[in-house]
Amino acid sequence: MHFKASFFTALIIAFIFLASSTFALSSVSTAAGSTTVHGNWVKNIVTFNTYGQFEVNETLYQTTNSTSSLGSVTFGFPAAFLGHVVGVVAKGQSGSSTIQVSSSTGVSNNTLTMSLSFQPALQAGVNSSVTLGFWVLGTFRSTANGNYSAPILFSPAVNVPLDKIVTSIVLPYLTTHIADPTPMQKAGFSHTVGTNATLETWDYSGTNVSNVVRSGLVTVFSNPQSSGALDFIFAGRQLSVDSNGQVTVQDTLKVRNLGENTIYSLSFQPLTNSSTLIAVPTAEPPLSNLATITISGGDLNLNSTHQAIQPNSSANLVFEYPLGQQYWNYSNGNYAVSIPTAAPINAIFDSMQITSTAVPGIVVSGGQLSLNAHNTTQTTGTSKFSYRVGIASAFGAALPIAGLMFIAIFIGSIAFRPRIKTKEDSGSTFDALTKAIEDKVSSTNEILSDLKTKGSSTPRNELAVARSRIDDFRIKTNSKIASLRAQLAASTVAVQSGFNDVLASDRDFDRVVRDILNNYDQFISRKMKDETFQRLQQSNERRLQNITNALLDKIHDLREEYESES
Repeated sequence: MHFKASFFTALIIAFIFLASSTFALSSVSTAAGSTTVHGNWVKNIVTFNTYGQFEVNETLYQTTNSTSSLGSVTFGFPAAFLGHVVGVVAKGQSGSSTIQVSSSTGVSNNTLTMSLSFQPALQAGVNSSVTLGFWVLGTFRSTANGNYSAPILFSPAVNVPLDKIVTSIVLPYLTTHIADPTPMQKAGFSHTVGTNATLETWDYSGTNVSNVVRSGLVTVFSNPQSSGALDFIFAGRQLSVDSNGQVTVQDTLKVRNLGENTIYSLSFQPLTNSSTLIAVPTAEPPLSNLATITISGGDLNLNSTHQAIQPNSSANLVFEYPLGQQYWNYSNGNYAVSIPTAAPINAIFDSMQITSTAVPGIVVSGGQLSLNAHNTTQTTGTSKFSYRVGIASAFGAALPIAGLMFIAIFIGSIAFRPRIKTKEDSGSTFDALTKAIEDKVSSTNEILSDLKTKGSSTPRNELAVARSRIDDFRIKTNSKIASLRAQLAASTVAVQSGFNDVLASDRDFDRVVRDILNNYDQFISRKMKDETFQRLQQSNERRLQNITNALLDKIHDLREEYESES
């Protein structure tokens, strides 16, 4: 396994055991002698990252030599793991079939126990495997000069008889020297170092192969520039689609430095091949203090933007950049986006979120991105969504004037269409109707944009004024609609049906605007939680986009239908 950032400055791990009792922690069961073949063995893998976290993977293998079925197994781990285990995953395979595996956790004899139950049970004489994986966080303890002491597992205790245990310790960088712990050798382990010096393998076979937890303390020499003991609190990745269909990514990281090193660089995986990102400061005003941060060899240079993370401190890091071309494609008017769900840093986060937003007028098919996870790296899988640029895309632009310009072009394309002279009066009424719709939609959008900017700080009287102004726009538009209804009273069934469609879309527009305002009222009065408000508003904004598109399209279709009958 290759890691971009070094965890060791001197590239040394020294295994320090205070006493042999530290090594053999607890007995879970007693196995038979090594002369008996049981058909079961365990592969133990401990993988360190560069941030004071490590992953433990235990796989129990049952071979064709097995003579009895197996419905459960219990693993024992060091007491130092208690309260520090997260992201537990269990899975199983029997022959070519996947089996269901459930897990439970307990404490016995000062040992953390994790039990797995299988359904169906592993059958004797069949090659099968059951895997337990989890992360261990927050166990690194600072010693001196930026070094840390951490517990390490050489082999778990297992409550079934085994033929052997094979342990691999995967280090994040090349290791030039290993101080072999004598207790491991006395316990019967043979030791090899991989040719790339990032992998150590300990093989054990003999009596009582499975009856004790074998672990000890590790002194880790960290790289003061890029590693130490870090707590990754939150990773957020938001994809925003603008009125032109372009996607901007905003990555947010909340990190706590628990160690003694000042962190000047982080290994980071953005959704772009660019060597520079925009570092957005958390202080106000954000637009006046943007900076460019460089990324080289996959490492962010935090020092270049004065964002180095000091010891015993927390940092909020926000980066923006255009989505890389390899993550989207365009065909027949539709955009398709597909991104990996992996965390931007190779570490486990307390919580992680991937979302997407789009300005009004962008028509999203299949729903927006919405992924929330806890204590995970989400290292596999992809998130996808697709969209197209709708007729009302300019309504969601940052400046309301963009929406007005778009509407003006839309009106012009209708107003200057050749019209039959006998329909001139009706044509002018259509123009007035379209102008009323333009005023209503763009002005309402401007008011809603102001409310969104102020959020929970909006005074209640301003909300009342906004509601009153929106009602005025609605009343004026209804007056124009009533005027046109009288002129179309004797029209064909097709025209009447088209007119009813316009009325239905107009009512839908009023309804979703009313829902948005009611949500603000509940949010401002603290009757609605922030997460609920955000979720509902995102849904309402999507509704508003679709309804606005439909409303303008139906007005255009109605006019064409009316003039075609002349």
